[in-house]
Amino acid sequence: MLVGDRHNGGYLMRNRRREADRRAGELRLRAREAMHRALDTKSPADLDTSVDLLRALLATESPGGRGRTLLALAHFLTRRYDAAGARADLEEAITLVEPLARPRGPFPGLRTTALHQLGSALRLRYEAEGRETDLRRAEETLRAAVSRHPPGSMRADAQEALGVVLRLHFTRSGAEDKLDEAVALGRLTSRSPWLQGGDRCSALNNLTAALRTRYEHRGRMEDLDEAVAHGHEALSLAGSGLPQLPRLRFNLGQALRLRSERAGSGAEADRDLTQALELLESVVATTPEHDPERSRALAGLATAYRGRFDRSGRESDLEKAISWSRRALGQARDGHADHYAMLSNFGTSLALRFRLRGSSGDLREALGVLESASSVLPEDHAAKPLVVAGHGVLLWELYQRSGEGTVLNHSIRAQRRALELMPEGHAERAGGRSNLGLALRSRGKATGSIEDLNAAVGEGLAAAGGLRPGDHRRPAVLGALAGSYWARFELTGAWSDLDDTVRTAERALAAAPGTDPGRAESLRTLGAALGARAAMSAAGSNAGGGNDRRRAKEVLREAAGTAGAPARLRVDAARRWAEEAALLEDWREATTGYEAAVSGLATLAWLGIVRADQERLLAECYGLAQDASAAALLAGATTASVRLLEQGRGVMWSHVLDAEGARTEMERLRRHEEGGELADRLIAIREELDALGLSTVVEAAPAG
Repeated sequence: MLVGDRHNGGYLMRNRRREADRRAGELRLRAREAMHRALDTKSPADLDTSVDLLRALLATESPGGRGRTLLALAHFLTRRYDAAGARADLEEAITLVEPLARPRGPFPGLRTTALHQLGSALRLRYEAEGRETDLRRAEETLRAAVSRHPPGSMRADAQEALGVVLRLHFTRSGAEDKLDEAVALGRLTSRSPWLQGGDRCSALNNLTAALRTRYEHRGRMEDLDEAVAHGHEALSLAGSGLPQLPRLRFNLGQALRLRSERAGSGAEADRDLTQALELLESVVATTPEHDPERSRALAGLATAYRGRFDRSGRESDLEKAISWSRRALGQARDGHADHYAMLSNFGTSLALRFRLRGSSGDLREALGVLESASSVLPEDHAAKPLVVAGHGVLLWELYQRSGEGTVLNHSIRAQRRALELMPEGHAERAGGRSNLGLALRSRGKATGSIEDLNAAVGEGLAAAGGLRPGDHRRPAVLGALAGSYWARFELTGAWSDLDDTVRTAERALAAAPGTDPGRAESLRTLGAALGARAAMSAAGSNAGGGNDRRRAKEVLREAAGTAGAPARLRVDAARRWAEEAALLEDWREATTGYEAAVSGLATLAWLGIVRADQERLLAECYGLAQDASAAALLAGATTASVRLLEQGRGVMWSHVLDAEGARTEMERLRRHEEGGELADRLIAIREELDALGLSTVVEAAPAG
């Protein structure tokens, strides 16, 4: 080659390098501008532009200068995943940053930042997929990042990220030391002078979540009050455009909901719950459909409405809880770490509606949902015992409906297994023992086993002794114990059991707020026991016996009128109320009680449940209409006597008439231009439900 050729070749190569450097410089400048704009606007379009420019820049850079661009690209891919939920973005971010986080990585000076980014990305993947290995690696890498960061905003940010991972670790494993460390890190980070604005809001928000989680585990009111205080502080510092604003509202809303539940009743409890609902509804309203956080917001709103149902007994609140739960599950990602919680809460709401309305369809769906929740949880997951226990309780509910002894045995085994999985001191252990006592009581009553009834009383006593003073579950646990004493009295006739029934039911009622629908069960138990004690008095009509009978009548009347109590319970309480009034020869009040019982039959056997369930529930009330008619005759109310007799005998006939009206409406819908297909679907669903009797629910029970 000639000298001139060599000179020209070198000149051309230098020109190419200069041109490449110029293009890289332009791309770098454009990428920097796009990244700043994306950080300000958070818009999907600006995130897309940033990712595209960083990829283009990466293709033009020399191998030695690619480190910071790789980190920036991984960062914005993670941000885009967080905003839109595209799993490919998260996987690419992890793939890009993993080599940089290794001890002998290609860019040692960037390793600390790479560890920080990798830990945060692994945490996001754990939340999406629930793989424990990601959670462990996230903790390891973030601990390394915290130890390597010098004091400053980056260390504070890494500490905050580590605190989130530790809280998730507790939720997964139940390791209390992880939760305590998460709270300690949250307090340290929230006080950091290096964090300002949105970063400080984020730190306060994560501290709120950690304290709320610890309250749910240990029940210490100071944790919950501190969580609410920090949540309010974070919200007061947040600007309207802060991207973390929905999460701030979500965590504060959850904390307020819990504080309302703890308070039980009163103006402050009502204010907390109202504010919680407003916050959670605003999160749902402002979170886009595609946002991965939307399913969690929907689930939180469902839980809040179920909490309001527990307080108010309004069926509309329970319907909203079920509706929001369905939507949450419909939008949840496959493998989401919170999927089991969404399933469990949905199953709980369905079970509540079953108890309220008696529909075997709700029971069947609830059993399936909780079985699914249990199947997605590893054996060592901290939530496993709660889900297994919930499934066991529903099997007990199924036994109450079917009378199948094998189903009851499955329930007892499941609940005992759940207790075995719970460590001593577990916050739900008392509730689990109380529920096991209910199942043992049922088996003792069915088989006449004094051993089972003794065990039921023992579990109830242990449950009551395991609750802290003021625990909101105390009324239900004491009410269940009163029922076990009553069942043992019915078998043995022991006065001591009868007196224990009265005392324990009175304690349950004293602990329950006046608006609590759960009071009805304790009221009915107390009324039955007072009536029995009156009957066992020496003459059955002496001063003590008469007082007991009059009091029995009063508490049974209150039970029958308790809003939100199951229709089955209210009808039974009204019938007992009428019977106590009849024994006192107060025929006018007896007629009133019977009227309440008979009028409840239409609700008991309502049109929303299948025909087989309607017939079974009405069969439990055999003779009610005749007794009501007789009481009205003795009260001199002849017209009412005839009406009650016909009303009691005509429940199913009225349903037939309602069904005829429904068919007329279906035909009218079919004649509408676009209503034919909808009418056919509705009729098919109704026919399918009628074909599904109790047998399909019984068959759904586990075989072993």
